[in-house]
Amino acid sequence: MRLRPSSVAAITLAIGVVGLVIAPVVYLIAQALSKPDVLQHVLVDPGSRQLLWRSLALAGAVAATSMVLGTMLAWLTIRPAWPRWWRTTLLVLLCTALAVPSYVAAFGLIAATGSSGLLGGFMPSGFHVRDYPFLASWVVLVCCTYPYVLLSVRSAMLRECASLEEAAMCLGASRMRVFLTIALPRLAPSVIWGGMLAALYSLADFGAVSLLGYETLTWGIYSRYHTAFAIDEARALAFILAVVTVILIVMMRVVRPDLTPATSDVPMKPVPVRMRGWSVPAHVLMMIPIGVGVALPVAAAVHWLSQSDVIADNLRATASPAIATIFIALLAAMIVPLLALPVASLHLPHSDANRKARLRSIITPLTLAGFALPGIVIAIAGISLALRMDQFIEWLFNLPMQNRLYQSHLLLLLAYAALFLPEAVGPLRAGAARIHPDQLDAGRQFDGNNFSNWWRIVLPQLAPGLAAGGALVFVTTAKELPATLLMAPPEFQTLATRLWGAMSEAYFAQAAASALVLLVIAAVGLALLLLLERIGHAE
Repeated sequence: MRLRPSSVAAITLAIGVVGLVIAPVVYLIAQALSKPDVLQHVLVDPGSRQLLWRSLALAGAVAATSMVLGTMLAWLTIRPAWPRWWRTTLLVLLCTALAVPSYVAAFGLIAATGSSGLLGGFMPSGFHVRDYPFLASWVVLVCCTYPYVLLSVRSAMLRECASLEEAAMCLGASRMRVFLTIALPRLAPSVIWGGMLAALYSLADFGAVSLLGYETLTWGIYSRYHTAFAIDEARALAFILAVVTVILIVMMRVVRPDLTPATSDVPMKPVPVRMRGWSVPAHVLMMIPIGVGVALPVAAAVHWLSQSDVIADNLRATASPAIATIFIALLAAMIVPLLALPVASLHLPHSDANRKARLRSIITPLTLAGFALPGIVIAIAGISLALRMDQFIEWLFNLPMQNRLYQSHLLLLLAYAALFLPEAVGPLRAGAARIHPDQLDAGRQFDGNNFSNWWRIVLPQLAPGLAAGGALVFVTTAKELPATLLMAPPEFQTLATRLWGAMSEAYFAQAAASALVLLVIAAVGLALLLLLERIGHAE
């Protein structure tokens, strides 16, 4: 059966969008492999190998700690005999860490423990967080990543049937032995999945490790590009980081938690556990990550801002970066979901379903290429491709410098599209899959106009997905640091880059103002996202 013209157009557009997303990564790989001497030099260089080892050590430590902490917290949000409203409140507070960028959490730790900070009076004389970069980075990243394990394990726990556990306890097994021998083996895929997400986050992180002085691959890429102007070495390091990330992603395919069979089709709810003397230690355990990851950055920012003699000036100084942040985030929130429409259209019900299924099984996963790789890798890849395109454009059209692609708003938006396209594809794909094929067939029989069909039937049903995807892209764009830092125009400063720059020079009051305004913008975006999801569910 031949594909309809509308299907051909949708597939062509989808291939074009995917090509736009993966072109920088493909070019980066080609450039790195085209200069084997540089790649070999980086691979054998002791400094580069040390950066790789430090990155892997931090990622492993963060993943292991997040797996233990996240599993314990997941159990505490389900099993204790506490009021349901209180367990729900604790879950919301624990998940709030997902909204706090790692560099904001790092700012909170540095600013709070400084000599004039909120906790400065409790610190030993001469204590500086940056004197312990690995420990500080480990603490900050664990407090930013444990929710990945918490949510993954909690979802698995809610699907499990407690009959096996209850039977084992009736036979005399202790609660700890039942958990270790029955529950934990079945939860292992979810625990490992969340741990791998934490490891990916740690490998990709740039803001926290750079502020805390822990030199990883992301720091090495930035320093070689921005300080030493060694673009070839930066590409080689980015290629190594991309390879490590891809290996981890491939490993994640093996331990997908959704492939774990359920113990029963009708899960049996477990008997609530009375915590007795363990209630206070359990609450302390839950408050530590909430305090370090969420409360401490906010409290430290308020403290440093209140200590400043020019509070109004510091807040006014954030006006221009705040406008730039909202401007670029709104542009990304409008453009990225539109780019996701052709990919989502492949998931519409159609008589060409079999052929389209084969195509979307190839095209849709490719949209994850940018999202799966660290932002600094996408930035180096985009810069490399932009420089080559600028050379070609100069040769072809002889355009002046200010009209080039490098360090333009367009290049920055393309980087955001590569990084955040899956966030827009997800809601749209779900909306497209819910459209009934009879609606499309009726529309074709009514007037046979494919454009009219899209406008009257498909687009209104995809509107909630467009809005939700746009809100999600807005939030993540507003917080994005490494790509913005490397690719933004020279005079373009967002709240994230201003905070990073102020912290690099120890201007805590300026950083505090930027952190507070950034958190407000992110909170507004998240509230809008939750509102849109609620409206979508109501419809």
